[in-house]
Amino acid sequence: MNSRHWLSAALASLFVSACTLLPAEAQQKIGNSRYYAGDEYTAPEPGSAVSTHSHASYNKAANSSTIVNNNASNLTSASLTDDCDACNDACDVCDPCADPGMWFVEAEGLLWWRKSRALPPLVTTSLPNTLQANAGVLGLDSTRILFGNDNYEDNPQAGGRIWFGRWLGPEQQVGIAGSFFALGQDDVGYRSPAQTQNDILAMPYLNSATSMPDALLVNFPGVTQNGRINISSQNDILGADVYLRKLICADSCFRVDAIGGYQFSRVDDSLSINANYDDVAGIPNSNFDVTDIFDVHNEFHGGSVGFLAYVDRGPWTVKMLGKCGVGNMHQTATINGFTTNTPVAGTSDTTLGGLYTQPTNIGTYENDELVFIPEAKINFGYRLTNNWTFSAGYSFIYWSEIVTAGQVFDNRVNPTQIPGPIVGPATPAPPTFLGTNDYWVQGLNFSAEFVY
Repeated sequence: MNSRHWLSAALASLFVSACTLLPAEAQQKIGNSRYYAGDEYTAPEPGSAVSTHSHASYNKAANSSTIVNNNASNLTSASLTDDCDACNDACDVCDPCADPGMWFVEAEGLLWWRKSRALPPLVTTSLPNTLQANAGVLGLDSTRILFGNDNYEDNPQAGGRIWFGRWLGPEQQVGIAGSFFALGQDDVGYRSPAQTQNDILAMPYLNSATSMPDALLVNFPGVTQNGRINISSQNDILGADVYLRKLICADSCFRVDAIGGYQFSRVDDSLSINANYDDVAGIPNSNFDVTDIFDVHNEFHGGSVGFLAYVDRGPWTVKMLGKCGVGNMHQTATINGFTTNTPVAGTSDTTLGGLYTQPTNIGTYENDELVFIPEAKINFGYRLTNNWTFSAGYSFIYWSEIVTAGQVFDNRVNPTQIPGPIVGPATPAPPTFLGTNDYWVQGLNFSAEFVY
């Protein structure tokens, strides 16, 4: 078996085994009338006003004609009728006359925030009349950072999630379910040309051949002109799971299920940097197009265990989810770059490597980490009909370790390797995956649930 999946299989097996070891009385407790069909209620002797019902919200003792509602007040069977309205009046807390369904589907609209992502200094400028050797160089009083050197996050993003499942028997003791969610793309960046030919626009780096701060001059009077820099940092998140749910305990107004199964999630992060400028000092004059690309994928496969809890108070409901995934996070970082040189009178020539991507770090790199993914959710709802419930609430998902594009970025550049041979340190260096951090998303849910 693939090493990424053995843990999820082990956890799922452990969950199923644990369910079979639950005390018999815990496995046989009846549940909420909306989620559990229960045993058929047998009518008392002829002459009584109550007939047969199939509603799990009655707690029935063997051979007893007494019905106990959730408020612990005792009602004789003769005090109820077969009419559901009268039934609800007598047990007005939990709607015992709702018809439970075998299938359940819930569609959620999401409005979630992400944890901010750190980016290094990527665009700088300098005061007018700054010397060429000092232009855009970090650490000088004349230099100002236009983009980078900060944590970035976009506005809350919309997304969607669907839950679906089915009970494996009319007793609704065990069910199988799954879910899938995706969050809208988060995109932050910088897009700006130099306003005039006298503006200074640069991309800073540490020149490892000289051990001194340096900068690529995208716009500098008499050296480069028509300079512009475009930067985009994107983030995508999606996830899915398949799980068993097993009744643990319940009464007429609440139900608690244990859940366990397989979980998948993916967090993708990318950083693209493009600089375009005309070199007016070179012979012949040329246009340069310089591109650096950092593309990172975090793919999780593992098992998850947790609980689902439901509470009914008349038409009002509360749904709670708590679970934790444990498994392997497969991390992949792909680094690429190229430079296209187009002379004023000549043919374009494209070479490998941009500025921050050089032969020393271009390639695809992989890493595996043991990761924990806790998740919590609470929704408050209103049951409009016996089948439809509309709710709103809050969700939180946490990844104990992921890698982002900014974390595989190395601003140490040895420019001697293009055209080569390299003299000095082999930088920028390949990613080590040692600087990974935690990550989270959180936000609001708006859902519609249909039970049938």
